[in-house]
Amino acid sequence: MYKRGQVTIFIIVGILLLVAVAAIFFIKTESQDQIINKELIELPFVSPVQNYIESCLEKTVEEGIIRISRRGGLHDVPIDHSILFVGDSIPYYYEDGNTLLIGSQTIAEELAKYTEENLYVCIDDFVSFEEYTVENADVKAHFILGKSTTVLLDYPITITKGLSVVQMEQISSTIPINIPKMVKVASNIVEEHKENPDSMCLTCLNEWGKKNKVLIEAIPIHDTSGLKNDIILYRILDQDSPTIWNQNYTFEFVVEYETIIEKELEITPIDDISVAINTPISIDIQTNIENVKFEDNSDLFEIKDGTILFTTTTPGYDIVTITATKDDMVDTDIFSIEVTE
Repeated sequence: MYKRGQVTIFIIVGILLLVAVAAIFFIKTESQDQIINKELIELPFVSPVQNYIESCLEKTVEEGIIRISRRGGLHDVPIDHSILFVGDSIPYYYEDGNTLLIGSQTIAEELAKYTEENLYVCIDDFVSFEEYTVENADVKAHFILGKSTTVLLDYPITITKGLSVVQMEQISSTIPINIPKMVKVASNIVEEHKENPDSMCLTCLNEWGKKNKVLIEAIPIHDTSGLKNDIILYRILDQDSPTIWNQNYTFEFVVEYETIIEKELEITPIDDISVAINTPISIDIQTNIENVKFEDNSDLFEIKDGTILFTTTTPGYDIVTITATKDDMVDTDIFSIEVTE
């Protein structure tokens, strides 16, 4: 009996020891998991790497907005439809009678292209973070243009430091710049220019500027070469948005200005007249411009509505000078009238 009781006691003690060890292991493991999980939760919000990426994204997007908007909304400006002005390419929005407007969707795509190509320049392969292991994939940017400009950056990245591992998939940034507003003002300018390609509606520019809280600068650039390619550079400065790098947000493009060469007033030469007495004479004075005023130096007739109309009554010979005027243009024609018996 004594031996059975002793075995029973050993079995109970063994079970208690096993339970105690298991409990200690469980508590220790749970405690470690809590520490790691705590770091996993907190690291995305305090990670210098994440802050660095967000700062680079904002910087790159601002650079892109400034550069692309000064190039008419394009990252890649077509050489055949642009001018080189102060070291930068500016696209035509109106050329050879055609409208070449850029829409908001195109600008969003151009901004995405710029961001994807240039974000890595700022990131610089994370060389400043030697204590971290950073694994990253390709960048894909999506822009939403409205009263503000928002970028959603698909950027799968894994950040490891010690036992802490954090994975990020998407980063976003919003810049308080209203690009569609500038596109609308540009569209108004181009549509007006299409209707009147040889003039500039200053009243319209002033009205659109006040309505949209922008300043519109129109800079005529005269082509002195044989091409005679006169243009107007339009620069729209947003006075309602915050400045970027201490500069007003600016949108630029050019339109081709169709210079109309004023005609010189010309009278079609009138042949010398030789007629018999009592002959009715009717001559329509022809000019290359309408609504012209006429004067003459003859006592034989008066000009009415561009027509010389009279009947010869006495024989004689007269030298007649016809003068045509319109505004500051003048032309003359001289012919003779001989009346015989």
